[in-house]
Amino acid sequence: IIENCLISGNQAGADGGGLYFINQSAPVIKDCVIESNRSSIGFTLEETTAVLPSGGSIETFEFTFHHRGGGIFASNATLTIRNCRIANNTTGRDGGGLYASDAAWLNMENCLFMRNAAIMNTPPSAQGGGVCINNISASSLIGCHFDGNVAGGIWVQTMEIIPLPGGGSSITVRNSGHGEGGGLYAGASSLFIAHSSFSNNTAALTGGGLCL
Repeated sequence: IIENCLISGNQAGADGGGLYFINQSAPVIKDCVIESNRSSIGFTLEETTAVLPSGGSIETFEFTFHHRGGGIFASNATLTIRNCRIANNTTGRDGGGLYASDAAWLNMENCLFMRNAAIMNTPPSAQGGGVCINNISASSLIGCHFDGNVAGGIWVQTMEIIPLPGGGSSITVRNSGHGEGGGLYAGASSLFIAHSSFSNNTAALTGGGLCL
């Protein structure tokens, strides 16, 4: 449990500027402020040399961007976040505030994601300025607000957002996106959303509010 903590001004050379969780951990983050953290903006460069039949050679270069989770990075971890403010975090790839993948459960309650940014806007564009969620079995978002995040508020792929006992997901979303889904983008996912507000979102391509 991480409780009543300030996690601010940290930087990682790769993933998880503020917090990094892997390997089936089950962290609970409560009543914390996670702000102004950064997962470095950069890339790895791989060079390959191929010999041609004529006897010459050709060199190719591959750039790989893989810095995710400016505020929080979680992979193969069951994550619970309650009553937290996650703000002004940046990443060069996906998940300015939070990047979560390959887990059985993600639970977020009464959290504010504000002015986080995933800033790479050249193809392939960064996803999820507020939250980027990929390949998670089930998730619940209760009373969360996403405001002023760059590269979209919520980006989800292959995930189920489960119904809540009394209604829906109860979220407020106001953000801008590089490509699709300024407020929310969902691909190959099952969603149940009610009592929520999507307003003043923008997308460079399709789905200013929602892209489903």
